[in-house]
Formats: sequence, structure tokens, C-alpha cells
Amino acid sequence: MLACVLLAPWIASGQTQVRSAEIAADRRVTFRVMAPAAHEVTLTGEFQSGSKPLEKNSAGLWSITIGPLEPEIYNYNFTIDGVRTIDPNNPRVKTGSTPSTIASILEIGAGHPAFYDAQPVPHGEIRTHWYESKSLNTVRRLTVYTPPGYDRDTRTRYPVLYLFHGANADETAWTRLGHVNLILDNLLAAGKSKPFLVVMPFGYGVEPGTPPQPGGSSNTALFSRDLLEDVIPFVG
Repeated sequence: MLACVLLAPWIASGQTQVRSAEIAADRRVTFRVMAPAAHEVTLTGEFQSGSKPLEKNSAGLWSITIGPLEPEIYNYNFTIDGVRTIDPNNPRVKTGSTPSTIASILEIGAGHPAFYDAQPVPHGEIRTHWYESKSLNTVRRLTVYTPPGYDRDTRTRYPVLYLFHGANADETAWTRLGHVNLILDNLLAAGKSKPFLVVMPFGYGVEPGTPPQPGGSSNTALFSRDLLEDVIPFVG
């Protein structure tokens, strides 16, 4: 089988040789990207206002060091000669239901486990369910969190939280990015919560970017129908 890899013209191959984003002990962070043919590289992120320019060395490596940053999870992007892109040297990527969502993820630790970190406690499960949405005439997905021991006790009726994602995200956002399952595992283990289900539907009645149909129902109205007529009865 013939494999083909396409790279933007200003990004050099061999990006695995570059470390980015590199977090120092004092929580200062160095971002790097090898782009010898680029004329301008800037950094944008939730840790700063506006954009900041990277500096280019004689080998074509662009870099910038910022901080120290407060412990938190941040999103960031490079803009290389006017093209917004992720950090090619950072495998942690935020994705959603629209291209504008794509960003690289930077997590600054505090030196101790955060409330959203995985800890040695009993863990619930994240489940994907496919269901027929009769109101939308399609098949859709649900992400569901079930607490530890859920399958061992089939007689218990659990409270249900319907948790909606934000704009441009999807039904997996709260688990992939929000760590909701780990947060609830930790709360249950600490005795700060009682078991309940979390149902995370896809919060759009139509795919993002779909042109509105003249005289058609709004996205909000369609999602409401799906939630009330299909999702909630499916969960039961």
C-alpha cells in the first residue's frame, strides 16, 4: 500500500525532533515549531491576550517562552504566514464539530492531583449508544456516564443529568475534554456525591454549517424535539 503524507510548505519534516510545548519547573512554557520557509509565526492562546510573535533562529526553528502560567488546562494555536494551525509537536488536540474548534491543549499541573485527574478510586464507565431519532429522521449518538457498580444493581433507579456541550463541540466533549467521568468518580469516592447517570447528547438539531432551509425549523427547535421526543424516552 502506498502511503502519502502532505505537509504545509512552510513546515519542515522531522517535527518529532522538536519539543513543544515544553514546561519548565517554574511553569514557564516554551513553544517551538520548525518552519524554515515561513516569514511570520505567532502564538495565540487562552493564557494571554492577543497574539505574540515567535523568533526564528538560523536553522529555521521558531520559538517563544511565556509565563509562568497558573495551573490550568489551556487551548492554543500557531498562525504561520496567516494560516491558523495546531502545534505539530503536541499530540494533545482539542476537536469538535466544526473546524474552528481545533486547537492544541496545554495542561499546567499544580504539583498535586487536580479534581479532574484520574485517581486510584472505583471508576464508572463511558458508554456510546446509538438511537433512532424519529423526530429528525436519522440515527444519532449519545455519550452516557454510568457510576461504579451500575451493572451489578439492576433494580436501582438512578437520577439523570442531561449535560449539554458548548458551541462547536459534540457529544464526546465532556469526557474527552471536560473529564466529567473522572470528576464524578472522585466525588463519589470522597462521599461528596451520590450516584447518578450523565447523558450527553449531540446538541445540534442539524449539523453545524448546514445552510438554513427557507421556512424550516430552527436548530434549537429541532434539538429540543430530539431531546424531548427521542433522547429522554430512549434513556427511560
